Amino acid sequence: EVFEPIHKVYGNRVIGLGYPKFAQGGLEWPSYSPDLNPCDLFLWGYIKDHCYAGNPETVSDLIVAIKKVVSNIKDDMLVKSFTKFLVKELILYKLQMVHTLKNIYH
Repeated sequence: EVFEPIHKVYGNRVIGLGYPKFAQGGLEWPSYSPDLNPCDLFLWGYIKDHCYAGNPETVSDLIVAIKKVVSNIKDDMLVKSFTKFLVKELILYKLQMVHTLKNIYH
């Protein structure tokens, strides 16, 4: 089993797909689909687009650009982003329920 040597070294401080079942502890690997994360859907793309628009030449320039972009994000922009995320989640949930019911009753 691949988890045995990892478990000996790290105990329950492991994040891994299937690890909690093996060790009765640790954390399951989190979802990494951009469809499930408003930061992936909106925030990082928005920040990246606006930061690199000014062509920062040094790491210091990039840090300044990131701070400027983040400080200029308005509350209503974040609310819209999270609202869209929640609507998508609700739609996905309903689609999963329909799929589950079809499998149960057909």
